[in-house]
Amino acid sequence: MTDHTTPTLLTYQDVAKLLQVTDRTVWQLVKDGDLPALRFGGSVRIDPEDLRTFLKQAKQGCRSITPGEEGGP
Repeated sequence: MTDHTTPTLLTYQDVAKLLQVTDRTVWQLVKDGDLPALRFGGSVRIDPEDLRTFLKQAKQGCRSITPGEEGGP
């Protein structure tokens, strides 16, 4: 039998704490389309798998962690 559990979704605050950045930085990443997010009415959540993908791409130099910064870390 397959386990169909729903993954725990993260808030802006959760992601900001994990990345050691401000909530505003996470908000900007989502606004710019760099980090996918799910919207439910007034709530926004981030799938941990989307965060993992974002971080992998950032490590490969495809994306910058800092919104609007060219070249990345």
